[in-house]
Amino acid sequence: MASTQQPVQHIEQLQSANPVEVYGALRTIKNAIIGSNAKKAVYYRLQIVPHVSALLAMDDTDVQIRIQATTIVSSLAHKGEEIAQQLAEGAMAPLISQLVPGTDTELMEASERALNALLGYTATQTGVDEQAPLMIPYLLDIISEARSSAQIYEMRVHARVELAVLLLEKLCVTEARQFMVANTGVMDLLVPLLQRGYARLQVATLRAFAALSYENMEISRALATVTHDGRQFPVVVADLARHRDADIRLHASLCLANLSRMRALNEARSAQGVAVTALVGLLRGGEVARLRVIEALGYMCHEDAEIQMAAKNAGAVGDLIAILAEIEGQAGEDFV
Repeated sequence: MASTQQPVQHIEQLQSANPVEVYGALRTIKNAIIGSNAKKAVYYRLQIVPHVSALLAMDDTDVQIRIQATTIVSSLAHKGEEIAQQLAEGAMAPLISQLVPGTDTELMEASERALNALLGYTATQTGVDEQAPLMIPYLLDIISEARSSAQIYEMRVHARVELAVLLLEKLCVTEARQFMVANTGVMDLLVPLLQRGYARLQVATLRAFAALSYENMEISRALATVTHDGRQFPVVVADLARHRDADIRLHASLCLANLSRMRALNEARSAQGVAVTALVGLLRGGEVARLRVIEALGYMCHEDAEIQMAAKNAGAVGDLIAILAEIEGQAGEDFV
C-alpha cells in the first residue's frame, strides 16, 4: 500500500506553491522512473504528463525545476510512442524555447536529449511542422559554435554536436522539411564533420545526409557537388564506405545508395562500385543488421543493370542464397 501511496503523494506535491517541495518531488520521480518501465507506467497512470508539461510551460519556473522536469520528459519518452505523442503536444514548444542561446548549459543539454527522445517515433517526427522552423536555427548554432571552438575534440562537445545532427536527421521526414533544412546551408556545415575522426559523430552526420537526400533528386544532385578541402562529397563518403568501422561503412553506403538512385553520381560512378562492394561485404560480416544491408542493396540495384551486375560480380547472389538457406533452416528448427 505504501508503494502506491508514495507516487500519489509525489504527484500532489507537484502542485505545491513551495518550489523546494516541487523540486524534491520531481527529483524523486526522476530517480524512480529512469530505467524502470514499471515505475514509468505507474506515474503515467497518475497523469505525470500534464503536470511536467505545465511546469515547463510556465515562464517563472525555476531552472533547477526545469532540469528535473525535462529529464523526466526524456525518460518517459522512451516508454513508447503514445506517451511521446502526449508529451510532444504539451512539452515540445517549451523544450525548444530552452535551446535559446544564453540558457543554462545543463538545461539546454537536457532539452536536446529530451527532444531527441521525443522525436524517436514516426508520429512525433511528422507532427512538428510548426516547431521545426523554430528548432532548426538553434541546432545549426550548436554545430557552428562547436566547429569554431578549440574544444571540438572534447568528448562532451562531440556528443552535443552529434545530438544536434541527429535531431536534424529526424526532422527530414518530408520533402518540405528536407528543403527547409537544405536551404539553411547545412550541407557545407556538415561535410567537415565527416572527417573529424569521431565515429559516432561521423555516423550521425551520414544519417543526416541520408535523410536529407532520400528520394529527393534536387537535393541529391546539389549534395554531389559539395566540396571540402578540394574533394567532392561522393569521394569523401566513398572513403568512409571503406572504413574499418562497420557502422560507418553501412551509413556511408546508404548515403551513396540514395545519390545513386537519384542519378546524382554520374560524375562519380566509381563511388557506386565502392558502395556495392561495401554492402556485399557487410552481408558476410554480421557486424550490422543484415536486413538494412539487404534493403539498401535492393534499393540501389532497382532498375539499374550496371549496379545489378556489379552486385552479382561482388558475390551478392551467393550470399543472399546462403542467408535464405539459413532462414529456412531456423524456421525448420521451430517445428522440431
